[in-house]
This record gives sequence, structure tokens and C-alpha cells, in this order.
Amino acid sequence: MLNHIIYEKYWRKSSNNLSVGCCNLKIHFLAEDVAKFYSFGIKAENGISLLIEFNDMKLLFDVGQSDLFLKNAKIMGISLDNIDSLVLSHGHYDHSGGLPALMENTSFQGLPLIAHPNVFEEKVGKDGVDIGCPVSRESAGGFFNVELTKEPFEIADDVIFTGEIPTNFEDPLNDGHRYENGKLKPDYLVDEGALVFNTSKGLVVVTGCSHPGIVNVVRYARQLFDTPKIFSVVGGFHLINEGAKRTNNVIEE
Repeated sequence: MLNHIIYEKYWRKSSNNLSVGCCNLKIHFLAEDVAKFYSFGIKAENGISLLIEFNDMKLLFDVGQSDLFLKNAKIMGISLDNIDSLVLSHGHYDHSGGLPALMENTSFQGLPLIAHPNVFEEKVGKDGVDIGCPVSRESAGGFFNVELTKEPFEIADDVIFTGEIPTNFEDPLNDGHRYENGKLKPDYLVDEGALVFNTSKGLVVVTGCSHPGIVNVVRYARQLFDTPKIFSVVGGFHLINEGAKRTNNVIEE
């Protein structure tokens, strides 16, 4: 997930290569889709889960597709106690599938959960398989302190959840279908948001899949903080099947 140039040149690494940090910001990769031979027992799965420490705050960003993020955290020696908020980038199962595992532990009860209002809607893959969040809005609301917002949400000083991202500069990515008034419609993931941190070196943008388009995500982050300076963009870009034209446009941007 994290470009190796960023690993080597810009970020301080931990010994297990699964935590990186700079400028009062540290990101622990609890789950993602590649496990290298030097990962010391860490396992991988499609999706992402990050524990982000910024100043005195701890945020859990996405929870992968199972309880794997909890198992990996234990192997890494990382405590998930005293998390300030849980942020879901969007409602796909590989970013929200770990919710049931969290809900089995009463110590997480009442944890603020921040997401777009559409994050719990039913989603169907192009092959007809359910790819949505395994937890209903009602069930989540009975356990977490749910904050659903389309608008930018200030989690703390210098930390914003973008809410719904305008798609003014590139087309959003279609990934499966969603139900609207009982009918299947193409899903452009309007429920996907990102986290933006205003650090001493510039903005750090953390994405889940970037279905709205990574160019749109980064430009919106700049707009929210009224600054052109981006230090790093970390997470999923969803460009693997998008071809050279779109990828080159992203590189140029």
C-alpha cells in the first residue's frame, strides 16, 4: 500500500516495516493486501486497516474484512486501548468487515464511529455477490456512537474527515452496484471519504480505496485546509485495472 520511496526517503520506519511516522504522525499497518517475507508472522488480506497516532490522538481507520487486524496488532505489540475514534472510509466489506469483531469486545462500546451516511447501504459486486458492510446501521448505532456526515467533519485540530468528495477533476470509479429505491444502480461510492492531517511538513492524506478518484481526493484535501502543500498520500488508489492513461494522469497530477 505504501510506496517504498516514501518508506525509504521520507518516513521513519519501525523494525518490522509495518509502522511509519514523521512530524507527530505515526501510521501502523494492521492489515493490508501484501505480507512480505520479513513481516514476522503478520498475515495479509484484501482491504486495509490502519491505526494512526497524531499528537495525542489515536484513530482506527478501517477494519479490513475480518478480525485479522486485531490478530496482527497483537503480533505487532500494538495496543488498541484508548482509541479516540473509528473512521470508515467506505462501506465495502474489505474495509468494514472487522466491525463484528470489534463489537464482540465491550471495551469498544460507545467508541465514536465516523462515516458517510451511505456507508451501511447494501452493495453488490459485478458478479452479484454481497460486498457491503456486514453490520446494519441500527446494529452499529446500538454499539458505537455513530456520527454520519456528508460534510467535512473536524475530528480534532488539524484533522478532518472529508465526508463526500466532489468529483470535479476526474471521473469516479464504478465498482459494483448499490440499491436505490429497490433497483440496482451503478455504484460510484459516494460514501467514500478520506482523512486529512495538517502536519508541520504539509498535508498527509490517508485514503481507503480512492473510488472518487485520487486526484479529486487530494484536490479536495487542499481545499479543506486552504493550502497547496501535500507531504504524503497514503492508502489505496484503486488504479490496478485502470490502464495507462488514467495512471499517467495521476502521476502528472
